[in-house]
Amino acid sequence: MNVLVTGAAGFLGRALVARLKLRPELTLHLCDRQSAPGGVFHHCDLLDGAAVARLVQETVPDQIFHLAGTLTNEYAKDFPANVETTRHLLESVRQGGRPVRVLLIGSAGEYGCVRAQDNPLREDHPLAPVSLYGWTKACQTMLMDYYHSVHSLDLVMARLFNLSGAGASNQLFVGRVEEQVKRLLAREVQEITVGNLEAQRDYLPVAEAARQLERVMQFGQSGQVYHVASGVPTRMKDLLDELLRAQGLSHECVRQAPRSLANKLDVPVIYADVSKTSRLPQLP
Repeated sequence: MNVLVTGAAGFLGRALVARLKLRPELTLHLCDRQSAPGGVFHHCDLLDGAAVARLVQETVPDQIFHLAGTLTNEYAKDFPANVETTRHLLESVRQGGRPVRVLLIGSAGEYGCVRAQDNPLREDHPLAPVSLYGWTKACQTMLMDYYHSVHSLDLVMARLFNLSGAGASNQLFVGRVEEQVKRLLAREVQEITVGNLEAQRDYLPVAEAARQLERVMQFGQSGQVYHVASGVPTRMKDLLDELLRAQGLSHECVRQAPRSLANKLDVPVIYADVSKTSRLPQLP
């Protein structure tokens, strides 16, 4: 079976490829901006529709994990990377005329400012994003709905909440703290700067998230969205303390940044109802 993974060199992509490599029946085709080990690597600009069509023709995938994207909250970057790349990929699959199962990556950011009493959120909770990133991911969800209902493509979505683990992108809280801790220990900075620490988020280790992606790909119902999350809220201060303790540091080195527009739009509590995903068959 041929499997194509876009965004294969990213934080989640690396964890997913590590799992898929354990399955000898798979031939892995990997795509990213930089080389990714673990399979046959393909250089492809996903913003180029013709290049994406060639990629799909050359790799002849049976499954596609579309992990490529950005999280900058800048329209000029996030819309092309999250929406246009998805459109190019789905259009290439449609024009290819052969059955391909595609897994897309959604985000808890699509839900926006939910009320505390709405938690835990189900997959059918209304989408009302308050960030540009969340809006682009909601657009991606609508693309999935369109291509599934109108063109009958075999599509599923794994809607991610928050990921933890070493080597996270500095676009994520865990990665930003990890980067600042390294600089603090190297005496390049005197303190670690963070935002709102009272917010509660749903965190899942990246290796477990990769396992859940594989479950959704193998067993998820076409056209459906599945949460990839722990289902448990974690206070950001508690998570920060855990990260600091692992490096022998205390909270005394932390400075909380002044409130900004991003802080004002921050969601106090958000975590997932994972019962729909939990009903899928288990994987080792």
